[in-house]
Amino acid sequence: MDKLSEEIKTGRKMTERSLTAYLRNIRTLAKAITGKEYKNLNFLKEYKKTIDFIDNKSLSSQRVMLSSILVALSPSGRGKYKKGFDAIAKKYTRYLTTQAKQYDDQIKEQHKTAKQKNNWATMKELEKVYIY
Repeated sequence: MDKLSEEIKTGRKMTERSLTAYLRNIRTLAKAITGKEYKNLNFLKEYKKTIDFIDNKSLSSQRVMLSSILVALSPSGRGKYKKGFDAIAKKYTRYLTTQAKQYDDQIKEQHKTAKQKNNWATMKELEKVYIY
């Protein structure tokens, strides 16, 4: 993970906070896909398993996870993929484009997601906790 972190630091301009978030997502994905701690990026070649895991997340989380994957696969900059990962990176890019469009459409419609509906407080509930 340290090697990947250094590659991203030198190849891309990003804050330490963004880098930490991307690396955390890669660790999470590695653990979910392989059942083991992160060793290398080869687990990302298991496209179907990775997408199945990501699809269980909200659209917003899907975008973040997919972005993390693409940063890891192209630590030197956008489109400069690690050797042996060109084809799979392009698949992830296409999927990210699809999910981003779906997310943008959801935002434009201004409809609550199922999670938002469950967590939404009614005016009566708010009035109960408001102290006059």
